[in-house]
Formats: sequence, structure tokens, C-alpha cells
Amino acid sequence: QYEQQVARKTFLAQQRDIAFDSLQILRRKLDEQRIAQGTSQSEVQLIGSAVEPPRSLLSRLILSMLVAVVVGGFVGVMLVLGQEFLLPALANLQTAPTDRRRTEQREPVVVPQDTTA
Repeated sequence: QYEQQVARKTFLAQQRDIAFDSLQILRRKLDEQRIAQGTSQSEVQLIGSAVEPPRSLLSRLILSMLVAVVVGGFVGVMLVLGQEFLLPALANLQTAPTDRRRTEQREPVVVPQDTTA
């Protein structure tokens, strides 16, 4: 009789543990369902179409400065090339070739004579 009572006590404790675990599982499932119902109603609403965010002012400023540096460097190089090469060449073209011949003095050409013969 004692063994039957111990066996019954063990059986009832197992049944209690199974029932408690089942209750915990059902509570979690119920909470998950409540959360799922609450989020599906509020998060699925379509508000509007997506709009591409505008580029920041800093990125536009950096791009503008980069373009200004490149264009300024190009213009500077062209000005230097113009002063060094084009202006003297134009100045030489403006003077007539006959004017240069008149102003140049020619030195007499001395031809050495062969004295060994």
C-alpha cells in the first residue's frame, strides 16, 4: 500500500509538471498571437511611396569646391602657357621680316686661304 501511494505521488507530480509546462507554452503562444495581431494592424498600413532622401549640403559643397579647383587649375595652366609661348610668338609674327634684316648687322665672313700650296 505504501508503494502504491509513492507511485501515485510520483505520477501526480509528473502530471502536475506536464500541466505547468503546457500552461507556460500556451501563455507564450497567446502573447505571441496578441503581439502579431497588434503589429499586423499598425505596421502593414501603406502611407505613401518612398522618396529618395536629398543629398546633404556638405556633399554638394565638396563637389562644387572640387570642380572649382579643377577648372581654376586648368585656366591657370592655360594663362601661363599663353604668357610663355603664345605672346612671344605673336610678337615675332607682328614684326615684318624685312624690318629684322635691316636692324641686324652682319659680320663679314672671313674665308681662310690655303697657304700650304
